[in-house]
Amino acid sequence: MACHHRHKVNETRKRSLTKTISFRIIEIIVDVFILLGLMKTGMPELMIAGVGAISVEAACGVGYYIWERLWNRISWGRIIKDI
Repeated sequence: MACHHRHKVNETRKRSLTKTISFRIIEIIVDVFILLGLMKTGMPELMIAGVGAISVEAACGVGYYIWERLWNRISWGRIIKDI
């Protein structure tokens, strides 16, 4: 027997803003730790910055996907309307 739900789920602006700001804070922390770690390797400064930026941006794409999936499990800030 199939179960069909007839409702629409929207996010509040507060929820969307919280998700965006919290992910950006995590991204900045990761950036700082990667760049600090690379500076200890003895590589030239430009190489450190380039490698760090590339690594962080690649990881953040995956990280943001995981972050979104985790937020899908949180019901706070969702508005459910029956249609």
